[in-house]
Amino acid sequence: LRVVLGHKLPLHPQRHIAQSEIQIYQNKFNRPLRNMSELHLPTITLNIADPQTIAGCAERAIAQCFTKFDKYEKKVLQDNDPEPLHQMRVRMRRLRSAIAAFAPVLILPKEVSDRQLGQIARTLGKVRDWDVLQAQLDSYRPQLPAKENKRLDKIIDRLNRDRQHDFLLLEKTIHG
Repeated sequence: LRVVLGHKLPLHPQRHIAQSEIQIYQNKFNRPLRNMSELHLPTITLNIADPQTIAGCAERAIAQCFTKFDKYEKKVLQDNDPEPLHQMRVRMRRLRSAIAAFAPVLILPKEVSDRQLGQIARTLGKVRDWDVLQAQLDSYRPQLPAKENKRLDKIIDRLNRDRQHDFLLLEKTIHG
């Protein structure tokens, strides 16, 4: 994923056009579009001073989302804190949304298919779910008697084994 998204994304050449030239969509609507809102694409806020083309906006939005996603990889793989995993998962959702929003102007390689991104998102989600469950179970400790805490320890040990299995899958998915 890093290799593919780290380079410029291939775009539909005929759609790499200025916003004033959006008549390319005339066939779909049988008339020229008055503005971009007629495309009914999901809204993404971009901090772009001078967007020259729709494709340029798409490139910048996806690159911005991917850069934020990618910066958490090292911390996630260290597995010392659940917060980077949570942030990486959030960034993956935003990346997928940006790609979906600009899908009409993108030609994505098969390595960056929605299926591939979905697999990464699901793997991140599984490990995150284990972290949330463990935090919830740990919050019960103060109210439990000592005997019940021992039972809870057994449950958490099992949970940690399952989480470790899913974390290994996450490592393989990230290294791809």
